Amino acid sequence: CVLVPLCFVVSFSSGIALVAAAGIFIFFQLGVQPIENSLIARLTPVTWRSRAYGLKFIVTLGAGSLGAPLAGTIQRNMGFPWVFQLGALFAVAGAALVLARKGRRSG
Repeated sequence: CVLVPLCFVVSFSSGIALVAAAGIFIFFQLGVQPIENSLIARLTPVTWRSRAYGLKFIVTLGAGSLGAPLAGTIQRNMGFPWVFQLGALFAVAGAALVLARKGRRSG
């Protein structure tokens, strides 16, 4: 939840403030990785755990490899701030989809 506001802070920063905001963003972004792995361990049956981790890393690394060219295209066509603003918007949209699905399942 802290990453979305940080995306906007990074997008509107420059100079040393940009370096500081980006450093804080990376600190929290890298902190998400152990949480993801813990959730997979907690939410998957033991017999499916290796498949779940394999799928997670295939999807993460596969989708992650598209990030640099996509960010470059966005930066070139729309400007640097839009890279982080669109990232924040995608994060909000993803969270909304998860919450909508959770509400539908429990209701």
